[in-house]
Amino acid sequence: MTGDPLAELKDLVPPPDDVGLGSLTWEELHEALGTALPSDYAALMRAYGASPPGAQGWLRFPDPLAPRGGLLDAWRRSAPGFQRFHLKHPDACPRPMFPEPGGMLFCADTIDGDQLGWVTEGAPDEWPVVVWPRHTDGIRELPGPLTSVLLRWWRGEVDLPGLSREAAAETRAQHAEHGVGPGRWSLPEPTSGATSAIVGWAESQGLRVTRAVD
Repeated sequence: MTGDPLAELKDLVPPPDDVGLGSLTWEELHEALGTALPSDYAALMRAYGASPPGAQGWLRFPDPLAPRGGLLDAWRRSAPGFQRFHLKHPDACPRPMFPEPGGMLFCADTIDGDQLGWVTEGAPDEWPVVVWPRHTDGIRELPGPLTSVLLRWWRGEVDLPGLSREAAAETRAQHAEHGVGPGRWSLPEPTSGATSAIVGWAESQGLRVTRAVD
């Protein structure tokens, strides 16, 4: 252990060569949300964008700084419905949603619809991590930071509904199948067969590609 979860993640899964976070600044995002975000999350996004370890098989992270379709839109779109669910079913979801005091603020979900984020109590760098499993009542709270939880889950040291050891193992297997190493994320250089090359690259990453019919 180096004591630096992000450095250890980078050793396990090299980041993409190019990262696009969106056109907003972090300051604009914080102002629109009404809160700063944990510094480790910002560092994780700067390193990986929306593709940190696990994002290709299980987790889905919206682009943090995209003005449309990003983290801000995801929060605005989902928070009111989640809050109504909390008020109607407090046993299933005992925490309110941000910006309510102590509310939950999500930054990722899974392919099964489980939610991952924080409990907004105290300073952002002290926020606990929260998992709200879609198919299980209640929420699961873990000591932060998020990057540390992600590292432990990737290693199989976290086993919760929504962040199961099985999901981590399957995702690691997908990474291993496609090869993990420097440059793995690079798009091929444009050539006369660029479209086929890009489709081949996308399929090699486990992405679903819809081909046009001539």
